[in-house]
Amino acid sequence: MNGFISYAHDDYRLFREFRKNLRAVERAFEIGFWADTSINAGYRWDDEIRGHIDAAEMFLLLLSPAFFASDYIWEKELPAIRARHVKVATVLVLPVVLRPCYWQLVGADRQAVPTIDGSLKPIVEWHPQSRGHEQARAAIADTIEAFYGRPPKHIDV
Repeated sequence: MNGFISYAHDDYRLFREFRKNLRAVERAFEIGFWADTSINAGYRWDDEIRGHIDAAEMFLLLLSPAFFASDYIWEKELPAIRARHVKVATVLVLPVVLRPCYWQLVGADRQAVPTIDGSLKPIVEWHPQSRGHEQARAAIADTIEAFYGRPPKHIDV
């Protein structure tokens, strides 16, 4: 299964930390999440991004003010993600709120993560932030299992 992560470059530090937590989900559910950090030198980044959006079955939107300020995300990525979601009914779009923002602009009809006691709490507001990353990771894993009916794979040691 292929996944796509949309994030603003201003949030790179939070993206990098989130990515570490997401590796467990990738291993447990055999999902490969792709982000623009994987574009090789000399490749046309617009073509690469569009190709990975067109192949994705799951999207993680890492939301923040910088996400909404990005013209590229707003004008290119989000319309392509919407088109993919309309085309393929089994596409899952998960909003992950990194920083306080008007996240409802793209996720009002969806449950965003991370939450605590049923209330959304952006990752930067968790102390330590690793708890926010972990809570988002757990919610994503639970959603994948429920939405796709795929239990996580465990390795016996």
